[in-house]
Amino acid sequence: MGMHVKLKAETGDPLDRPLLPTPPTSELIDTLLTATHGRLLRNLVAGEAAGFSIDSRTLKPGQIFVALRGERFDGHDFILAALQKGAKGIVASDKNALDKLLANAPALDFFVVQVEDTLQALQDLAHFHRRKYRHIPLIGVTGSNGKTTVKEMIASILSQRYVTLKSQGNLNNLIGLPLSLLTLTDSHGTGVLEMGMSRAGEIKRLAEIAEPDVGVITNVGGAHLEFFDSLTAVMKAKMELVQALPLSGIAVLNADDTFFPSMVQEVRCKLITFGINWEAHVSASEIELSEEKTYTFTLRINGGKCPISLPVMGYHNIYNALAAAAATYALGLGPSEIKKGLESFQPAPMRMEKLFYKGVLILNDAYNANPNSMKMALKTLKEISGTGRRIAVLGDMLELGSWSEMAHKGVGEVVADLGIDLLWVLGPYSKFIALGALEKGMAAHRIFSADSHEPIIENLRQELKEGDTVLIKGSRGMHMEKIVQGLAIR
Repeated sequence: MGMHVKLKAETGDPLDRPLLPTPPTSELIDTLLTATHGRLLRNLVAGEAAGFSIDSRTLKPGQIFVALRGERFDGHDFILAALQKGAKGIVASDKNALDKLLANAPALDFFVVQVEDTLQALQDLAHFHRRKYRHIPLIGVTGSNGKTTVKEMIASILSQRYVTLKSQGNLNNLIGLPLSLLTLTDSHGTGVLEMGMSRAGEIKRLAEIAEPDVGVITNVGGAHLEFFDSLTAVMKAKMELVQALPLSGIAVLNADDTFFPSMVQEVRCKLITFGINWEAHVSASEIELSEEKTYTFTLRINGGKCPISLPVMGYHNIYNALAAAAATYALGLGPSEIKKGLESFQPAPMRMEKLFYKGVLILNDAYNANPNSMKMALKTLKEISGTGRRIAVLGDMLELGSWSEMAHKGVGEVVADLGIDLLWVLGPYSKFIALGALEKGMAAHRIFSADSHEPIIENLRQELKEGDTVLIKGSRGMHMEKIVQGLAIR
């Protein structure tokens, strides 16, 4: 006997209509419904869906569009655009938007899943997916400085042996990490995920989603202080990664970090340490600055040693390399693989990126900044500069809250102490960098301030001379790369 389905009048609520008989759901849709406890409102008739997107502008045909809500946008406003780009599935929560979609559905083949909260659904789906591939070991990386560089170094080392999953760019938050994790497949032998935070509890949630087997804390410093009342609070938030590790997991900590004695007390699993100044499982000795202004050192691991020649500038990158070596050693990689991975590592754009402009060396470190990374970058500027002048172009450090004035003045004091020849500052907070440098003895005629990028670009074009070295750095919101671009770097 055939099934008879009586439809309500078109004026009824589209979400209350009984669904017509449709083809069986795919494994992907079944997984989505199970993981998110969602409700299937419309099924695919034919075709396949694969992959997820939260941006209708970059969505690829066949992907599933997850309509996230943010402070400045609502993904539900772009559902139709996603379908027109070829989306095969929609995950949404807004009943009004779904009413409208189902009442006026375009003549396209797509499925619709309704959930309570789309961000929660994305995270739950990523965690469900991780459980499916729990046999694949993952490394989680957090810290106040160096997260992305360490993640990339780890990926470079792991790739010597395995097909390796890694976070793309800086997809390290409660949206980006799930999207990265959802690309994990049986083809991967291992993976590394960056974990960022701005508030307490976020690392804990990221670790719950990803279930890493190895947890790396690069260091603890003054980042995101707007949301913390002390550096101890920052340390505790970073330690959420280590506390989330299973008893069979491995924690990787910086033995030279000020907070190491406090952090080590909270480790329940196996511990591997790295450092230079204090005894550690993974360490560096015989450190030398090469003619290329990069560092060479002897890597020491568990009694063995091998020479390393880093392809990136900055003393702080020795620590990053040691963190990466320790994390990969934890997964069983040997010295030769670690050496090959570190020496073939390519830094991400705008992170101590070497560029040249009319005989001038530009250090493009514009991706982000906090007090510690600013000071490390300034020390690198002093280390590598040749016979020409050392010039710092610094923008505001954001998210420092009540610490902002003191932190910016501290950077200015370092500028003066290091003997930087010229200082340009950009932004309302950076006036305290200028003040700190002035109070520490830097001559006023060597300090310049601006409210926009253009005056700095024009002044640099006139001022720069062959042989000069220029550091350009600031928080992401300052878009300091515009100055690099404005100099027509080639």
